[in-house]
Amino acid sequence: AKEQKLLAQQNEQEALEQKEIADQQRKKALASEQNALLQKNIAEQQKAFAERQRKIAEENEKIAREH
Repeated sequence: AKEQKLLAQQNEQEALEQKEIADQQRKKALASEQNALLQKNIAEQQKAFAERQRKIAEENEKIAREH
């Protein structure tokens, strides 16, 4: 009975450790997902900025031609 109790405790401990590992992996996955979303957001902002720059350049060109 003592051995069984000891085994049960070891199993419980192992289960807790596995759960902790799973939790850490879940946190890492969430952080990666957040990071990917931020990167996507940054890329979209850079694209919008480049588009504005292009329009400004076109306007400047038009003005330069008119003068």
